[in-house]
Amino acid sequence: MKKAGLTISGLTISIVIIAVLVVGLIIFLGSSTSSSGNMIQNNPPTGGTLSAQTISLTELSTHNSKGDCWVAYNGEVYDLTEWLPIHPGSSAAIEPYCGTAEEFENAFEGQHGTSKVETLKQMGTYKGELE
Repeated sequence: MKKAGLTISGLTISIVIIAVLVVGLIIFLGSSTSSSGNMIQNNPPTGGTLSAQTISLTELSTHNSKGDCWVAYNGEVYDLTEWLPIHPGSSAAIEPYCGTAEEFENAFEGQHGTSKVETLKQMGTYKGELE
């Protein structure tokens, strides 16, 4: 009898673990989409097939809010507006640097080093080269 109880308990625990993993996967996959349901993805420069727009520091500085957040990293400008709500460190960690280049780069590297550069490029929308 005890063995049957342990088997059912073990089965219940296994089902709960599987359910949690499935829900986590659904949440993770759901966070890869924007509020309109479109995948958030980078539009990187592609070896001359797209003409990269040149963005001045003045233009960059106009995109300085939670609802319109562009940043520059290593001379490339990215729109992070749709990434802000799903940023694991909260949108508040990035918001002060919206519209900046050097300030964002210093804060980004201070927090992440270069370990999250690929994430930045994947989750941000490439806008062009900083002038």
